[in-house]
Amino acid sequence: MNQTAELLYEGLIDDTKWNLFIDELNHELGADCGCIISSSRDGMQPELAVMRGGCEKNISQYASKLYLMDPFVNLKNLTPYSIDELISEKLWEQSDFYQLVVADSGLHHFLGMDIAIDEQIITRIRFGRARARGRFKTQDKELLASFGTHIKRVASIHRKMGDNEAETLFYRNHLEKLAIGCLSVDSNMNIDDINESALNIINRNRLLNIKNNKFLIADATFSNSLSKSIAEVSKNLLNCNTSLKNAVSYSPPCNSDKVTITVQAKYGTHTQRSFNRPMYLLSIYDHNKPATISTEALRNLYSLTKQESIMCMHLANDLSIDETAEILGIKRNTAKAHLRAIFIKMGVSRQSQLVSLVLKNGPIND
Repeated sequence: MNQTAELLYEGLIDDTKWNLFIDELNHELGADCGCIISSSRDGMQPELAVMRGGCEKNISQYASKLYLMDPFVNLKNLTPYSIDELISEKLWEQSDFYQLVVADSGLHHFLGMDIAIDEQIITRIRFGRARARGRFKTQDKELLASFGTHIKRVASIHRKMGDNEAETLFYRNHLEKLAIGCLSVDSNMNIDDINESALNIINRNRLLNIKNNKFLIADATFSNSLSKSIAEVSKNLLNCNTSLKNAVSYSPPCNSDKVTITVQAKYGTHTQRSFNRPMYLLSIYDHNKPATISTEALRNLYSLTKQESIMCMHLANDLSIDETAEILGIKRNTAKAHLRAIFIKMGVSRQSQLVSLVLKNGPIND
């Protein structure tokens, strides 16, 4: 990987590096301005915008969704095109986009590439030159194409990090009142962030401890199960998939220290965000602490579907699987399949454990 591409990945930690990436490509392409914009395909949900060079007024106009008017439409994925391949000189200069954005900027020739990140998000890359510099040539397109897969991967990671931060905000806003512990750790169990509920649970549970800022579990079986869950979730980081949650549950013979821990991959927190240091969000559920929970919280905390969360509500209200299936208007076998999925997501093996985990000795708030 060359130094220019490395700037892209460093931008995940320090976004000023993305400015340097555009500056470097401007230099290598002989361009006067360049930009990378990631947004929903309709442009209504911008996620990332990096623009360098050119006239400040024109850049600001372009960034304010005028990029949706540019002639680079229906491009083949990861394939650069020059403006003269898409539209004649005459039509280009007569276009609304040219008149609104380009005409008074001193720019004339453009090179563009679109990258589909997923079904919803598209990343647009554009570079512009003054008329006197001449058109972009084949070697310019080849140079831009060489960065295509790097830009796609970085844009995808950036989106996942944004999703992760939004989910972390949900946890911060809701877990305290649910009496659920939440802590961020690295693969060696070094603690990066921890909430008050987690500290309370750890202090009263004989299985759990914190020593030298490390999260420790006294029971070897439980500790090994958690390590395996972290290893499995860690594999998904390589594929930029942070959505997978694994749950592990432990019930000691006396049942006084029963806890469930869910594991989710994340790229780090506001204090330690580094792609090279994977982080994991651990949520600790103390089965002996009363709390209330909503069906919405169930869906978010355990990645349940709407129907699965409703099933949990009915089962926790003392209905049988048959009664629940009848209320939902589904077959018993379908209900049982949903129940198996719920068991896996919530880290339980029996319906009684499910009811105990959902209720936590308190009512459900629908």
